[in-house]
Amino acid sequence: MPIIIIGMHRSGTSMITRLLHMSGLYIGALEDYTFADTEDNREGYWENIPIVSLNDEILSYLGGSWYDPPKLQPGWSEDPSLKIFWQRFNSITAGFNKHPHWGWKDPRNSLTLELWLQHIPDLKVLLCLRNPLEVADSLS
Repeated sequence: MPIIIIGMHRSGTSMITRLLHMSGLYIGALEDYTFADTEDNREGYWENIPIVSLNDEILSYLGGSWYDPPKLQPGWSEDPSLKIFWQRFNSITAGFNKHPHWGWKDPRNSLTLELWLQHIPDLKVLLCLRNPLEVADSLS
């Protein structure tokens, strides 16, 4: 069962991903992660760097970024030119489905979710929500 963890930065996605990993969720090779002890996030961000890079490339291809999202119309994920990104995703996650429960976290998934739902029909979405004022306070 594939799981994607989405949510705004500072909404608890790192904590949830870490707990799910500790509970048996396969998130890929830990070498694909950075666990820098930063003042912002002492336990690490728990983001798969190749998937983060792929999401950044998708957003750039669509004319935006995580901080300046592209203006997308419903159905944008059906564009055949996006097939190259599916192939890259398959390469990054080769072997993930050998595990009964697998997934990844990247706040950019909130913007690229339609593509992943199109490509992975049985994908489960775990959305982390936090009061927007607490998110803003956490960012400042």
